[in-house]
Amino acid sequence: MLSEEHPQSLYDFACMWMETHYLPFNELLHGVRTGRPGADKYFGQPFLSWMGAEPQRAAQFSRAMAEVTSSLRTGMFDGYQLPAGRMVADIGGADGSVLVELLARDDDPDRRGIVFDQPNITPTAEETLAAAGLAERVDVVAGDFFAAVPTADIYILGYILHDWNDESSRRILRTIATAAAPGARILIVEGVVPSGDQPHLTKAIDLTMLGMVTGKERSEQEYRELLDSAGITLDRVVATPSPFSILEATLR
Repeated sequence: MLSEEHPQSLYDFACMWMETHYLPFNELLHGVRTGRPGADKYFGQPFLSWMGAEPQRAAQFSRAMAEVTSSLRTGMFDGYQLPAGRMVADIGGADGSVLVELLARDDDPDRRGIVFDQPNITPTAEETLAAAGLAERVDVVAGDFFAAVPTADIYILGYILHDWNDESSRRILRTIATAAAPGARILIVEGVVPSGDQPHLTKAIDLTMLGMVTGKERSEQEYRELLDSAGITLDRVVATPSPFSILEATLR
């Protein structure tokens, strides 16, 4: 699993975790006491700002997230069909691997895509799309999802909202609402925290969110309320064989 060449390698994830997460967790008590991430204190700035300040860090983080999500999302899209709509925009799409998988399974050859992420991330997506033979079908667009996003019929937010608190998540959703027409679909790929006190992966990830960023894992009801506050209706939650779910929603 630590071989750089193995198809199921977690090499980049292990390196990223040790270099960016391990020592900041010394400040976990700070986060518990103040409500501010311990990583803010350790790095002297928000983790995502620190990580994005150097292209090499950003590229490593993108590769690490691709490794862990590709292993955890095994089987997630089995039998899943995208809603109707010609243009699919993956917002914060990192290396583009989620959009590649969805389009590879799609039976609509006219469907086109956009991978949207920060300028220091998009070169990784270009490499992924070229390797998958989708460079002509998918555009790579750089930008800031707090400022503006491309117009599309379907928006994917894969493992994005859990990085941000409710206020910031609402800003992302409202940016999408500004770019899209009523009836646009939003697909949120996240873990959904179950009720009760049984162990669950999302609860472990929630602790990571507490230590590193302002975000959190959410229950179905919390997602429903968050989406509603941005003018979006949660239609259904699609359970998958993976620890993640697909929350399908519609812009009102």
